[in-house]
Amino acid sequence: MKSVPKSNAAVLLESGLTTLSSLLPLFDSGGGSFYDLRHVMQPTRDQPVVSHSANTPAFGPISNLDAGPNRARWDYHAVHIRQLRILAVVDNSERAEKWLTTANRWTSYMVGFRSPHN
Repeated sequence: MKSVPKSNAAVLLESGLTTLSSLLPLFDSGGGSFYDLRHVMQPTRDQPVVSHSANTPAFGPISNLDAGPNRARWDYHAVHIRQLRILAVVDNSERAEKWLTTANRWTSYMVGFRSPHN
């Protein structure tokens, strides 16, 4: 069977799914999901972190700590779960199991399960 070259869109999709698979654990709060990754990303001058304190600088690690993680509300958390379940169906790769496992764990957070801690 002759191999068909991947389109640019297919290459970009594969790259995006690979990146999401790598970063997905950073979205897990242990009891819900994060809306974004501002708690692990350094702000840029173009996108400063909104600080809750007038005395905190708009840039740098202190501003990240002051703003804190952006935890997803339960309705957004439910959207994240639906997105992962859809990915588990449409992504024909070894990642499909990771999408489903994460979706199942995140579903359990909605009924009180929390990840263990030390």
